Amino acid sequence: MSGGNTLRRSAGSSDVGEDAGVEWLYEVLRVVQLEQFFMKIRDELQVTRPRHFDFVQTEDLEKIGMGKPAARRLLDTVKKHRASQWKRNLLSRLLPIKAGPRVVQQPSVVIGASATSDLSTLTCLIHEKDVTLASKLGDGSFGVVVRGEWDAPDGRTMPVAVKILKEDALSQPGAFEDFMKEVNAMQQLRHPNLVQLFGVVLSAPLMMVTELAPLGSLRDYLRKQCRRLPVSCLVEYALQVANGMAYLESRHFIHRDLAARNVLLAAANAVKIGDFGLMRALPTHEDCLRHGRAEKGSFALV
Repeated sequence: MSGGNTLRRSAGSSDVGEDAGVEWLYEVLRVVQLEQFFMKIRDELQVTRPRHFDFVQTEDLEKIGMGKPAARRLLDTVKKHRASQWKRNLLSRLLPIKAGPRVVQQPSVVIGASATSDLSTLTCLIHEKDVTLASKLGDGSFGVVVRGEWDAPDGRTMPVAVKILKEDALSQPGAFEDFMKEVNAMQQLRHPNLVQLFGVVLSAPLMMVTELAPLGSLRDYLRKQCRRLPVSCLVEYALQVANGMAYLESRHFIHRDLAARNVLLAAANAVKIGDFGLMRALPTHEDCLRHGRAEKGSFALV
């Protein structure tokens, strides 16, 4: 089998989030009516985890007596199974964040508020077909941000910013964890001076859908308007940023990356703090952070 040595090494590694045992394999074979190949696939091809099929080619399945159409049908079913499992694993990490009865089963909303709730309180899983991507707004270490439109569940089409995780980002250490931390943190925050998360798209690549700040970053705006802005406007910006940071402090969060480049303008007189990728929650009764742990006597909560 192609990559057989790699497969044998992989069999002993951790399979976090994948099906335990080989029951999944029999079930997949049953769906495509190929149960008779269970023993051969398990023993001869040494397939015991869904990801082992990364090393299985159509020719490998033909060698154990499976016809080419059946082999292709099986590989396609495995691909769908893995995509479904991946989404369930991601859901399991998203669902515990909100307390209370917040699960809604709707065509385009899996996590969200009641149908009568205002859109500002809605955090949901968004179908890829409901998001239209347009021009690029900027780049990040693990992704790109583009302007787009979201067809919201209430029928409105909203301008949004979409953060797209790069296709190769999941292979980089900590990329997925950082993405999840940002989503988890933003789900808990509601404030007029913080960028609002609308939802995430469970696609490949992953996408995070937030409100759009059409005037861009405060840093770029100040550079362009530095001779035209009155002091009163600058003071108003400072007050709004302080209000947003005070709210984070009240929720026991530390932003860790507050800078003019991460403050966005929703309007000429309205700023919002964004980019929560480095934000961390502090344990109760702690007010400092050191090397990712809350300890007294280290970095203050700012």
